[in-house]
Amino acid sequence: MRKGFTLIELIVTIAIIVAMGAMIWITASRATRYSKQTSVVSVANFIAEQLKRRYELEGAYPANDNQFKDFLKDTRYFETVPKNALWYGNPEDGWNWIQSSSTLQAINYTNKVVYSIILQAPNVSPANIYTRPNTYGGDGG
Repeated sequence: MRKGFTLIELIVTIAIIVAMGAMIWITASRATRYSKQTSVVSVANFIAEQLKRRYELEGAYPANDNQFKDFLKDTRYFETVPKNALWYGNPEDGWNWIQSSSTLQAINYTNKVVYSIILQAPNVSPANIYTRPNTYGGDGG
């Protein structure tokens, strides 16, 4: 009658456990990376919406990088500075604004662009609140 395990049995068991751990590690890291990318896309889309809102209220996008960073810190548009999940450092530095092409970019810690949005200037025309369309009996002018 034998007691315990042989060396081969222990090595095979350890190898199986290591292989299963590696598969779990790969799956978990892939899920983490995917969730960070999804977060970046969501936050970038929110920043783009707020940029359009700023355009509607002020008539212009930020003219340079400093104005863009001030915009990200502006509490009229954001409760806190929007965070880029792929950026390690100051939150406002994880975003790039190219005013000439109205492009918002999310960058990762190696300064590689991971997501980009080109904004179209919304069609904003000031409305005269004192006139109504003819169908409502207004003066139409």
